[in-house]
Amino acid sequence: MGGVLVSANGTYLQHFGMQVPEDWMQILLQHSSHPVYELEVLPVLISFHVWSHFLRGSQVLHYTDNDSCGFALMKGVGETFVARRLVASIMDREYALQTKSWYGSVPSHSNPSDDPSRGSFDALVARGSQLIGIQRCELLSCLPSQMGERTG
Repeated sequence: MGGVLVSANGTYLQHFGMQVPEDWMQILLQHSSHPVYELEVLPVLISFHVWSHFLRGSQVLHYTDNDSCGFALMKGVGETFVARRLVASIMDREYALQTKSWYGSVPSHSNPSDDPSRGSFDALVARGSQLIGIQRCELLSCLPSQMGERTG
C-alpha cells in the first residue's frame, strides 16, 4: 500500500509505501477472502495519521483508483466489517482535524500512489518527494480498536 502527499500548487512533498504487515493481513482475511477493497481504504486512514500536521484545517482532495473505496469514503460507510471500521476512523480523523475532504477517482496508470504501493520510489524522489518511513507503533495507532473483533 502507498500514498503520496501533493501540495495545492502541485509540489510532491512526501510519500510512503509498504507491504501490509502479516498480522494485519490475517485480520483482513478473517473477514474477506480477497480484501483489495479494504487495502485501498487503509492508506487513506494512514495518510490522515502521518500527514495530520499538513491536513489540519485544510481542504483535502483524496484520489483512489478503486471505485468501491471512493464510494465508501463519499458515503461515509464501508460495505464490509473491516471497511466500516476503517471508514468510521477516517470520518473521526476528518472531524478531529477539521478537514473538508473530497474523494475522487483516478485511473491506476495516472495514480501517483501506484508506484509506492508497489515499492517503487525513484520517480517520486526525482520529483522532490521525501520518502517517509512509518513505524510499526504508528501503523498500529491507525487501526481501529475493533479491527480484531469477530462478527457473530
